[in-house]
Amino acid sequence: MGAEFGVQSTVQCDAESSKDSCSGYVIAIHSLKSVVIVYRGSISDHEVQVEMNYTATHPLLPFAGKGKVNGWLLNGYNLLWNAGMKDAFLKLKNKYPTYNTFFMYSKKQTI
Repeated sequence: MGAEFGVQSTVQCDAESSKDSCSGYVIAIHSLKSVVIVYRGSISDHEVQVEMNYTATHPLLPFAGKGKVNGWLLNGYNLLWNAGMKDAFLKLKNKYPTYNTFFMYSKKQTI
């Protein structure tokens, strides 16, 4: 058994465009003894430019008590988290309590 899929979620995360979406999934990778949260925040070059401009003009916000993150991306992540990723993560983490947790972010549509 190599991996156990939790959930894949996609939401509209950009109030400026209905074409832009955020997507992510949760998976347990048994060979790595890890539960992995994967998140993709942008889908187009234009959206990447908007995110870069936002980052340059807004302060970073606290994330998970461990660091700081762009508020634009945090909003998309929170939408996904509440659209099923939180429940899938907790289910896998409770099933495999000794597994490490990794968080991955991809700027463009690669997932």
